[in-house]
Amino acid sequence: MVLRFWGVRGVDAESFAHLVDRRAGGIRTTDLLKDLERRGWAGVAASGTEARLADEINRNGRPVLVLLEDRPRAYHYVVVVGAPERGFIFHDPARTSYRVLSRDEFVARWRPASMWMALIAPRPATSPADVPVSAGAGAATACDEMVAEGVHFAQSGDYAVAEGRLTSALACPGGAAYRELAGLRAVQKRWSDAASLAETAVSADASDAYAWRLLATARFLEDQRPGGSAFVIGEAGLTTAMHEAGYTLTERDADYVVLGETRTYSFERLTRAIRLIGEGARFIATNPDATGPHPDGPLPATGSVAALISRATGVDPYFVGKPNPLMMRSALNAIEAHSEETAMIGDRMDTDIISGLEAGLETILVLTGSTQRDAAERFPFRASRIVDSVGDLVADLG
Repeated sequence: MVLRFWGVRGVDAESFAHLVDRRAGGIRTTDLLKDLERRGWAGVAASGTEARLADEINRNGRPVLVLLEDRPRAYHYVVVVGAPERGFIFHDPARTSYRVLSRDEFVARWRPASMWMALIAPRPATSPADVPVSAGAGAATACDEMVAEGVHFAQSGDYAVAEGRLTSALACPGGAAYRELAGLRAVQKRWSDAASLAETAVSADASDAYAWRLLATARFLEDQRPGGSAFVIGEAGLTTAMHEAGYTLTERDADYVVLGETRTYSFERLTRAIRLIGEGARFIATNPDATGPHPDGPLPATGSVAALISRATGVDPYFVGKPNPLMMRSALNAIEAHSEETAMIGDRMDTDIISGLEAGLETILVLTGSTQRDAAERFPFRASRIVDSVGDLVADLG
């Protein structure tokens, strides 16, 4: 799995079966590193610490090979791919595709192996600090393919294959695989796993606008009615956030109907939402965007579907996401920033730019999405700057 991070395909546990030493009860650490060296890889072994392992995962974004005690005086290798605050997420071929352990339990199993860990990278790197986080276009393409395949199989209902694809992609940079696997776990109602994976996904990509909407919605409902119930229409990430906020997901007698973005809207679920609102459920929506961009043309988004429900019920939703200042305050608090030193970058005047303006931020409109330059001139408010793409801002960040 470590090699997959660098874009290598067709390598699995069987590729190292010839190294098994029956007298040692497995593969010796020295033999494994020597074999990797022969294959053209550099392995840096060390006696690790909990802090160093978490730092390597969270700061450098690279998976780490670790030796854990399986049972007294018997050990096996695992690949640590995530380090949320509450534990470690690791690929464990001896048990299942991946597991989640609390940090105390993980360290208790790691300590008998002298807390051995190894960082694997292409030669000529001799230190983990020498290896760039990005493995280049080959690795990125392989990672994107695995995530896309996982999503495809999940949407087709083949959860076992989807899990295999997404688990393989956990070693890749970024949070896409974690986000999609969290969604799969939420669909399977494996809430503890879903929460851990979702936490790692958000940590990996703080610019994920969808994740911010999920968090803003969950925090609002947690504050308004702690421990309430909700009927949710949206992607699995939204249901995960609702669960983390302590909400019970239900299809009857719901306190709230919560509408978010999704790739497909079910007529049956929309009908259920309309009936629940008619019975007294409060109506919440994540964002008012009427459409979203797509290469083939605009797609209906949350705002359009919310309008359908409103027309059928006579009840307007409360939009928690942009341009609601609540979301901007939540975001500023989360990153511990002040409005005077923060900028809002977005591609919509009616949500992104107005939300930044009302929060007192510098606003930058990028012309890669919904609002184009001529349309921006028709709004009664203006962005601080208009640029063709975020690439035009690189010099400012340097």
